Amino acid sequence: MNDAEYERLMPAIQRSTGVDLNFYKPRQMVRRLDGYISRVAGGSTQTFADLIEKDPAAADALKDFLTINVTDFFRDPHSWTDLETKVLPELLARSSALKIWSAGCSQGSEPYTIAMILETLAPNRPHKILATDLDAKVVDRAAAGGPYAKSDLKNLSDAQLRKWFDEEDGGFRINNDIRKRVTFRRHNLLMDRFDSGFDLIVCRNVVIYFSEEAKHDLNERFAAALRPGGYFFIGGTETLLDASTMGFERRSTSLYQRGPDLVVAKAA
Repeated sequence: MNDAEYERLMPAIQRSTGVDLNFYKPRQMVRRLDGYISRVAGGSTQTFADLIEKDPAAADALKDFLTINVTDFFRDPHSWTDLETKVLPELLARSSALKIWSAGCSQGSEPYTIAMILETLAPNRPHKILATDLDAKVVDRAAAGGPYAKSDLKNLSDAQLRKWFDEEDGGFRINNDIRKRVTFRRHNLLMDRFDSGFDLIVCRNVVIYFSEEAKHDLNERFAAALRPGGYFFIGGTETLLDASTMGFERRSTSLYQRGPDLVVAKAA
């Protein structure tokens, strides 16, 4: 796919999926789309554009491909250790009810993981856990509590599996005690306004294909959406190179804390 073909394809993708490729790294996206279009439409960008605009199933499949709806519970377990043993206990000591946002939550593994940890650390407290994603289909599945495959649960112990899940039809579904603690909503990180006053924001492995400009803007908005002293939890392979300019202090490989002096103009 050459640059001109990519430019012509971008509006069709936005119309059919809601994904604006202007916010993504063009070279990486062209490489990803080349292989995908070859499989789906024989390599013709025009045939592909016609397909996704006329066939909702094809548009949904493309959205799944672009938004990388892959996750599992306690993904990268070592990255959760500081959150579970240091950050959440610190936040719970400050407040009996935390406000948490899982941004780009995919199929719900991440916010449900947080809910399970909180129930273990401080049972029955009225925390507010918001979980959002661009893809309405995965939001609906997450809100239903699954079902999840056994492979999604590989990082859980047998005791956790028995405590938090019900087995059904060869899969596993989150039990109602945990499911009711998370509120799911469709949300476009690049277009929609952010709420504010969060104690913890989790956005892991969501923005890896975004342009550097889009990442910087998002991270500034995440910082503004946190309370002073709140934490930002990102993927283990991600880093905030300009963390200090956004009011963050790095606490560990995946955790950043908002300082007290941030101007919050970008929250909206």
